[in-house]
Amino acid sequence: MIKKIFEILKIIFFFKFIIFPPSKNFFLLFDDNHKNYLLKYVDKKDLSILHIRKETINLSVLLINFFKLKFSFKEYIETYIDMVAPKFIISFSDNNCGFFLIKKRKEVKKILIQNSWKNKYNDKFLTQNNDNFNVDFLFVFNKKIGIIYGKILKCDPIIIGSFKSNSYELRKTTPKYPILFISSFRNINSSELLVDGITYNQYDNTHKQAVKELSSYAIRNKIKLYIYGNDQFYPLREKKYFEKLNLDCDWEFIENERSETYNIIDKSDLIVGTHSTAIYEAIGRNKKVFVFSKNFDNEILNTHMFGWPYDLGEEGFFWINNFSNKDSIQKKIETVFNLKQNDWDERIHEIKEKLMNFDPNNQKFANLIKID
Repeated sequence: MIKKIFEILKIIFFFKFIIFPPSKNFFLLFDDNHKNYLLKYVDKKDLSILHIRKETINLSVLLINFFKLKFSFKEYIETYIDMVAPKFIISFSDNNCGFFLIKKRKEVKKILIQNSWKNKYNDKFLTQNNDNFNVDFLFVFNKKIGIIYGKILKCDPIIIGSFKSNSYELRKTTPKYPILFISSFRNINSSELLVDGITYNQYDNTHKQAVKELSSYAIRNKIKLYIYGNDQFYPLREKKYFEKLNLDCDWEFIENERSETYNIIDKSDLIVGTHSTAIYEAIGRNKKVFVFSKNFDNEILNTHMFGWPYDLGEEGFFWINNFSNKDSIQKKIETVFNLKQNDWDERIHEIKEKLMNFDPNNQKFANLIKID
């Protein structure tokens, strides 16, 4: 009872209330997430936002539902959609079952856009089979994940690569960052148990060892190492995390700025990481990449292995999955670092086609949503 009272008080004092009913509009964004990318393709006046994190509550919708004895948040969402009557409902919240469960409407098309690389630990829906899941159009990174998504959501996938990366033009620039490590830092207690027998500290070990290996390479070759942060909300805490590793090389931490991510990637010579979506996006942007792949004896966590759901093997010419042979790791990094771009393009072509396509300026999406 006390918990329920607290939740009600929280809504009253901390949430923003909208009095007027939502207006009819062409597009409705489910979840105020990555709106800035969508606004590159739709006019701001044609876009409405359905806030699903309850940061904004529409009192008119609540009142209508109250008199119809509809009290669930799902019913709130359905009524909100009916009042807006959009032509398209679009979402980047690619693992939100609430979006999957929105009822089908003949006059409204649901569009789901894959936002990040998938794995079975973070994306529980991958193991679910719900007859009520549905979307009308599904934009995905690659063919393999498209097949999985399509089966779950009963929709044929449209392969475009990363929507966000596609919205930034590919630019050939003089490298500013010789080696850029893409951080996968998470503000999680190191003792937290992720799955049976594996704590976050054990999971994070690959990440820490990867940075140390890069530090060794940077020292040997007198190169400065740049680390691009992941946490937008706690950048100082993330920087402290790397400082505690006592890296001996010359290094610099770059705070995460989402709008600058692809510019930073394009200005890097070699991009290194463990399992970040940005690693795959860099491949799609024709950048040289080196990956320290996660490797666990656990069915769920092993979907963090490089390339999943493709099975690319435990090692390849630009990725490794253990730290047993330090000399071999250093030689592999050296080989990729010194590869000429043409040689990289030739060697990566087949894998790139599997992992991450590139649809310039999201032409497939833009063609679909054209308003007559």
